[in-house]
Amino acid sequence: MTGEKFYLQAKLNGMRRFSGISVFGAQYSRPNYRLQRSKDWISFFESESAANDVKAKLENRYPQVVFKVKKDNHYGNTGYGFN
Repeated sequence: MTGEKFYLQAKLNGMRRFSGISVFGAQYSRPNYRLQRSKDWISFFESESAANDVKAKLENRYPQVVFKVKKDNHYGNTGYGFN
């Protein structure tokens, strides 16, 4: 599992595709998120279970938004992944 990181994507009403997000306050019960165009700013998680925990918190706070967890195999030393 070395080199694998997980990140969240969100899709709002009217969007054609999912967009990567950065998560703020993931350790709290009511985290916030922001859509990001660049993968430089996306929040990565060490495990899929940690990403799913944050996803569940975001779904409770924002029921109208669709979230999903994606795996990034090519996570580099700079904190930036290429898919």
